[in-house]
Amino acid sequence: EFIPENCTACGDCYTVCPDTAIPGLVNEVGQVLDTVVKRMKKNGKSTEQLPRAVRKMESTLRKNFVDAAESESVSDLFEAAIQATIKAAPEGSDERQQLTDEFADFREELGSFQFSLTRPYFTTPEKKQAGSGGLFSITIDPYTCKGCMECVEVCSDDALRPIKQTRESVADLRKNWDFWLDLPNTPEKYIRVDDLEKGIGALETILLNKDAYLPFASGDGSCLGCSEKTVVHLFVATVESLIQPRVKAHVAKLDDLIARLKEHIRLELAGAIDPGDVAEMAAVLSDAGDGELTLAKIADSVEKTHEAALVDRDWLKAVTDLVARLQDLRWRYEKGTTGNGRSTMGFLNATGCTSVWGSTFPFNPYPFPWANHLFQDPASMAMGVFEGHMAKMADGFKAVRMAEALLEGKYDADEQEERYRYFDWQDFTDEEYHLCPPVVAVGGDGAMYDIGFQNLSRALMSGKPIKVLVVDTQVYSNTGGQACTSGFFGQISDMAQYGNAIKGKEEVRKEMGLIAIAHRTTYFLQSTIAHANHMIEGFVEGLMSRRPALFNLYSSCQPEHGIGDDMSHHQAKLAVESRAYPLFRYDPDRGPTVGECLDLDGNPNPNLDWPVAKVDYVDDRGRAQTMELSTTFVDFAVTESRFRKHFRKIPRDSWNDNMVQVGEYLALDEDDREGKVPFVWALDAKQKLSRLLVAQPMIDSAEERRAFWIMLRDLGGAEEEAADANEVQIESRVRQEVVQKLASGLMGLVSGSQALDMGALLEAVPSTPAAGQKPQLAAVETAAPAVEGDYMAPWIDTEECTACDECIDINPQIFAYNDDKKAVIKNPDGGPYRDLVKSAEKCTAEVIHPGLPRDRSAKDIDKWIKRGEKFN
Repeated sequence: EFIPENCTACGDCYTVCPDTAIPGLVNEVGQVLDTVVKRMKKNGKSTEQLPRAVRKMESTLRKNFVDAAESESVSDLFEAAIQATIKAAPEGSDERQQLTDEFADFREELGSFQFSLTRPYFTTPEKKQAGSGGLFSITIDPYTCKGCMECVEVCSDDALRPIKQTRESVADLRKNWDFWLDLPNTPEKYIRVDDLEKGIGALETILLNKDAYLPFASGDGSCLGCSEKTVVHLFVATVESLIQPRVKAHVAKLDDLIARLKEHIRLELAGAIDPGDVAEMAAVLSDAGDGELTLAKIADSVEKTHEAALVDRDWLKAVTDLVARLQDLRWRYEKGTTGNGRSTMGFLNATGCTSVWGSTFPFNPYPFPWANHLFQDPASMAMGVFEGHMAKMADGFKAVRMAEALLEGKYDADEQEERYRYFDWQDFTDEEYHLCPPVVAVGGDGAMYDIGFQNLSRALMSGKPIKVLVVDTQVYSNTGGQACTSGFFGQISDMAQYGNAIKGKEEVRKEMGLIAIAHRTTYFLQSTIAHANHMIEGFVEGLMSRRPALFNLYSSCQPEHGIGDDMSHHQAKLAVESRAYPLFRYDPDRGPTVGECLDLDGNPNPNLDWPVAKVDYVDDRGRAQTMELSTTFVDFAVTESRFRKHFRKIPRDSWNDNMVQVGEYLALDEDDREGKVPFVWALDAKQKLSRLLVAQPMIDSAEERRAFWIMLRDLGGAEEEAADANEVQIESRVRQEVVQKLASGLMGLVSGSQALDMGALLEAVPSTPAAGQKPQLAAVETAAPAVEGDYMAPWIDTEECTACDECIDINPQIFAYNDDKKAVIKNPDGGPYRDLVKSAEKCTAEVIHPGLPRDRSAKDIDKWIKRGEKFN
């Protein structure tokens, strides 16, 4: 059930839904009114007065919306506007009665469909330009919703609530869904993306576009809450959003070329006739007499007085063939054999869960070519399909290039034939390459990490820009959850059971990211559905790259991980926060060093081994308490049944001083651990604390995850950056101290109260560390970053915050909530300036202003300042 008065339009629900069952939509007020009227006409209802009446009603309705609070009922405001419109008609007149009757049908047609007044789509646009605000809606598709309740779980505003399913509730959902299908698509102005190809903006709002949200159909046999489907849905939506505008522009280009070519042919064929020769035209008219005058007769008359102009047969054949090829190409883009135009991509699907729920007849979710082969073959198949596909694309681009050359007067048949004899995808311009539908290999851990690993490696080394999507569940999900090299140390599964001799999986996790880096050819992304903006941005970068791209995405498997149907988002977020599954990207085009190419943005507390989080609990006296704890891999593992045998509840009367919380235990060396017992805190149903004993395999697994995180930080140059930052801080402090002392001395000299002692001044200047020495951190604990350029501190319009969590999720060191659950700037220097800009772009209320950075030594800082300008 949608509670529109509570909705803030954060988008978490429609982003996380695995079954495309809860789309978001934004409509202008006039679009909503017109839709109701059209449906009334379609259903045979009288609308004699309504078309004019709703235009009058629209101004009243919009005024009601502007004057109302965002928490007010849009339905009540609709009703007030209807009453005011009826009341405006003369009392007792036929017009009023007719309006009363027609608005009764209007109410019935609108039914229980709910709209919401939200900050990003109504209040903020209205402030910028009166009349520009739109109505936001969330609608349940009863034909695909499985009731996993993931949308309810991620909604922190109580805007979605579970209700009991009845015949009446289902009928109501179906009626609302039918109304949603008739509503127009979200106008582009409400898609909060400035440049999708550069990944700028709130990227998940591409899902507000029906044409991006719906191509991935649902209604299949996947498990409830399956996060594999969410991953694939977001990928398909990203491709659709990138390709559709390009195809539209290319079709317009083809139309222009075809029209110009036809005109060119027409002018060439009529070139022998000079309409400006008055005498010749008079002779033509005289020769024609009183009969009808045709172009053929004009040509005959002209040839009687001139030598016949010869038409180059080869030229005519070549140019008319070009027109035919372009017309055929346009037909393929617009219609094609399916009637739906050219496909946006092709899928080569490994056998596994994605092929099972992805091929359930008649609900195959993909409106593009899809093929399934042996378990290990998708990457190899993709290589072959790619070459054939590119040959087809090359034929189309050759036709376009030849047409352009002909129109520019540069066409030479022999030269063109030689030039394009070996024309292939490597010769495409960037514009041409980005028009090519990507060829995508899709599979799970077994298909890509294990049995198909060699095939994947070969595809990556080929350099062919195929795209590989790995749904990483850490087990063989489709065949019962067997152990996989992607699994964590200590994970319990088939073929890695828990017993006296073996305590689960005894191998560390294979890291696909490190393997991709070793290939040196491949764009790599590791992300989760809990970080949708990060994931979509990575998809965009990989799809734009003319390299192979490997997308490795964390995917919860409810039955094999032992989690609730509504917990995919929660567990994906916790996997990142516990260092179980760090976010990172690797782009070889960023520079020659690993540090330049590796991007760890998005990970919480990146300078710490373990992120720190607050835990709310109730003490023994029933009072609410809060404590801060390190979030380790063990804190993640304890929430999933696949690790449960490594934990045992400790009775309260057995608690003792030798027990050490696992975060503290992991910080001890081997000698200090002796005699200590690690435990992890857990909360019961009453939010009271209990202790769980942690087995050694979980300690080993946590240490392995920490070691991997340290390795990533080192590869990314994080340690060097920290040292550089300290040196910059020392330099800044030295400069400030010198300036202060010099200013003080000069003031004393001017006043005559003291002489300027340069010796004392120089003694006060700290010495510069020798080459190779690390600066002393203790000396710069309170030092400010280097001041370069104009500094403007960031700020937030706190009173207008909607508590959407976007900024907190991006960087909790910069942002925090106050006692009223409103965002504030906790520490403007708590992270890179880019985090301020990204938060401003994502903020649904548009209340974050990034200011200007104090330290401008960061890479690409000018780019981020440019992106942040619009928010200051």
